[in-house]
Amino acid sequence: MTGERVAVFVHGYMAGGAVFDPLRARVERELGISTVDFSYGPLDSFDAVLTRFAAHVEAALPE
Repeated sequence: MTGERVAVFVHGYMAGGAVFDPLRARVERELGISTVDFSYGPLDSFDAVLTRFAAHVEAALPE
């Protein structure tokens, strides 16, 4: 990824991160902002999702 910012797309209930692929492509193409998606299961605890989300965002940040 390039740039100083990363936009994180988080899906809604019972959807997957891939639902944002067209929007992510457009944001990257037209705004030059790197993007990542984040998916989680409907049965995951909030704490588990939060821990995974934090690690996912940290890994996506430019160095």
